[in-house]
Amino acid sequence: MICRLLYVSVLLLWAWTNSSLASSVVHSKKLYSRHCAACHGVEGNGGVGVPLSLADLHAVVDDVYLRQTIRYGRPGRIMP
Repeated sequence: MICRLLYVSVLLLWAWTNSSLASSVVHSKKLYSRHCAACHGVEGNGGVGVPLSLADLHAVVDDVYLRQTIRYGRPGRIMP
C-alpha cells in the first residue's frame, strides 16, 4: 500500500512539474528577475520602484491596471 501511494505521489509530482503551469511559473520568475527585480526588489519589497508586496497596493489596483502598467510602463515616471 505504501509503495503504491509513493508511486502515485511521485507520478503526480512529475506530472505537475512537467505541466504548463509549472513552466509558466518558471518563465514568469525569469521575466520578473530580468525586467522588474532591479527596481521592485527580488521579493517585491521595493527599492527604486514601488514595493509590489504591499497589501495596500493590491487593495487599490485591479488586474486591468496591473496588466496595462506591465505592458506599457508608467509614462512620465521611471518605469519604462
